[in-house]
Amino acid sequence: MVAKYKQIPLKILVIGTAHEDVILYVDKLDSVDSSQGSQKIEKRVGGSAGNTLAVLSQFPMTKTWLMAPMASKEASKFLVQDFESRNIKTATCVFRPNVEYHQVTYFIHTEDENSRTVVNYNSIKELTFEEFKRKLDYACTVEIASLNTSIPFNWIHLEGHHTDAKKMVDYIDSRVWRNQSILSIRLDRPYKNGSENLIQKADIIFFSHVFAESKGYNRKGVYDFLKVMSRYCKDNAYLFCTWGSCGAFCYDNKTKRIYYATALQAPIVVDSIGADDTFVACAIYSLVQRMSPEGCLRFACELSSRKCAQFGFDGIIDEMNVLFRLFDRSESSSIIQSDSSSVIQSDSSSFIKKKKKLYNSLLNGLLRKRNAQKESIINNVDGGGFDFLSDEIQYDIINHDNLFTRSINKISSINSINSNTNNMNNSKLFINNFKK
Repeated sequence: MVAKYKQIPLKILVIGTAHEDVILYVDKLDSVDSSQGSQKIEKRVGGSAGNTLAVLSQFPMTKTWLMAPMASKEASKFLVQDFESRNIKTATCVFRPNVEYHQVTYFIHTEDENSRTVVNYNSIKELTFEEFKRKLDYACTVEIASLNTSIPFNWIHLEGHHTDAKKMVDYIDSRVWRNQSILSIRLDRPYKNGSENLIQKADIIFFSHVFAESKGYNRKGVYDFLKVMSRYCKDNAYLFCTWGSCGAFCYDNKTKRIYYATALQAPIVVDSIGADDTFVACAIYSLVQRMSPEGCLRFACELSSRKCAQFGFDGIIDEMNVLFRLFDRSESSSIIQSDSSSVIQSDSSSFIKKKKKLYNSLLNGLLRKRNAQKESIINNVDGGGFDFLSDEIQYDIINHDNLFTRSINKISSINSINSNTNNMNNSKLFINNFKK
C-alpha cells in the first residue's frame, strides 16, 4: 500500500506580465479586404505570469502573489476579478491611473492549418526597480506579520525581460530570508546582452527554445547550450529548456547530468496558448514537492502537453494528483537549507520502483473512473495486448503515464496472463516489463 503523500505548502511571488487574451477561432484566414465570421471568441486572462499563476493556484496548499504593471484599476477590473476568483493576490501589482486600456493580445486561430496569428497591444510601461522594491517590501511585511514567520515566500519567480531585472535579483538576494527561499528566472525571449549576469544568483532557470536559437543552437545542440549557460550559474542550479512539441530538457549543474522528456502526442491540439507557462508552473510545484529532476521534468512535460488538448487552464490538474501521492519525499528530492543558498538535491535511485507504483495506481484509477473492473482487462488480454479496449481508454493508459514511453510497446506484446490471480499482483506482471 502506498503511503499517503503530504504536500508541502508553497508561497510564491511571480513577477512578470499579465494581460487580457482575446482568441478568435476561424476556419481560415481569407485574403485582404474580405469579410469573414468567427466560429468562437474567447476572452481570458493571459500573460506569462498570469498563466503560470492560473495553473499554480489549482494545486493544494499553494498561496500565490502577482506583481505586474497594469492599467488603471477601472480598466483592469476584468483581470483583477479573475485573479481574485483564483485566490491570486494582486496587492503587489502596480496600477497606472492614467492608462485607460490594459494590455491585450489578440490570437487569430485558424482551424484548417492549426496555426495562429498574434497581434499585441501594450501602452503600459514595464515595472521599475523602485516599484518592485516598494511592493516586495510591502508583501514581505504583510506575510511576516500575518503568519508570524520570518519567511515571506519560499519561492520567487521572475521573468527576465525587465530592464531592471538585474537590480531586482540583487535586491532579492540581499534579503535576510533569501537562504530559505528559491529564486527562479525565466528567459523566454531572444538573447540580449547581460543575460549571463542575470542568472548568476538564480537557483532555477527556465530557457525557451527561442532563447537557445537566438544563441545559435538547435534542438540537437541543447546539451551544449545548457552546458555553456551553466558556467554562469550556481553550482547547484537546475537549467530547464523547453522545445515545444519536441519535449523539454533539464541540466543538473551539480551532477552535470542532462535529462530529457518527450511531450505527449495529444489526439488533437485545440489550444496551445500557455503551454510553456503550464510547464513552468508544474516544474515549480513538483520541485517544491521534492520530486527528482527527472520526475519533475516528465510531470511538467505531461501536463503542458495536456494543456494543448483543452481550452484554457481550468481543471488542468484534476487528473494528476496521483503523482504527488506516489512520490515519497525522502526518496525523491529535497530542499535543503544552507548558510548561503537553497540547494535542491535529487536522488533518483528508487525511480524505477516509483514508476512501478505509479503505473499500478494510474491503471487502477483509469479503470475505476470508467466503471470497469481491472480483472476484465487482466483476464481478457489474449495475444492482443490492449487492442480490445476502446481508443479512448488505450490513449489514456498509454499516454497518461509518460514515465514509461520507452517501455510501453512491451505491454502490447504480452500474450497471456494467469487469470487465476485477481489481486494487486496481476498488474505487477505488467510492471515487470518496465525495465530501463
